[in-house]
Amino acid sequence: MLNKFSKFNTFIITILASVIMTGCFDNEKKVNPSSSNNGGGNLDGDTYEIPTTGGNSGGSGSDSGSDGGYGDGNEDGDADAGQTQNFYTINNIIVHSKDHNSNTSRDFLWSSDINEPESSQTRFLTDARFNVRVRTRPAPPRGADSHGVQCEFQEYESWFRYTKLDIDVCLRKATQTSCTQRHTFEGVPIDQVSKVKEFSVPTSSQPLVIEILDVRWDTGCLYDRGQSERYCPTYRVWQNDCVKFDIQFSTDWTKDFPSSAPRY
Repeated sequence: MLNKFSKFNTFIITILASVIMTGCFDNEKKVNPSSSNNGGGNLDGDTYEIPTTGGNSGGSGSDSGSDGGYGDGNEDGDADAGQTQNFYTINNIIVHSKDHNSNTSRDFLWSSDINEPESSQTRFLTDARFNVRVRTRPAPPRGADSHGVQCEFQEYESWFRYTKLDIDVCLRKATQTSCTQRHTFEGVPIDQVSKVKEFSVPTSSQPLVIEILDVRWDTGCLYDRGQSERYCPTYRVWQNDCVKFDIQFSTDWTKDFPSSAPRY
């Protein structure tokens, strides 16, 4: 009889322990994308905290919603002063996150005065108009970023690839190192453009410089399959991975984005 009572107590204690542990893991889920059974992403083996609700985490996340989903960006622009050149598109910009060691010594991930050829710098000359939007592209295959630094991006399963990006942009003069203006394009979906940001144009006789300061994705949230049906906030791209996007911009010398394209 005593033996049966002891076994019953052991059973109850086991059940209580299981319930407590389940509650703990529901409050905070952690992902180690470098483990051998998930395709890998963070090759340093770090563990990332993924909250089960939207919100910022240490300033690295964003849950302020989406600015994207406004068409594929392939429409023709509007000529307001007889321009024949359509707005410009810089395709297939590939960057690591700010956490990658190749980026820690500089304040940007990509810069038009460095990553665009010298022959293209005149495109950034303007007096009154410099309007910008971005277009998220699907995850790039394993290869190099726009600086030639190797991306360790894995061929993730389709449910694990990012579905949207946040992209932090800086506009500055060529003669200055600090931004005259900054803007964040948030939650821009794959193969869709953001709203148009109409920057105030600083007075300059030199081409303007546009820079990418940081990028964030929703992959960390998607990795946790339990999040797949919930709202996924964005977090800084994992250290060794890359993302891809396009920049479109209009100047005095080009057609502007059509009036039907949403503005901020």
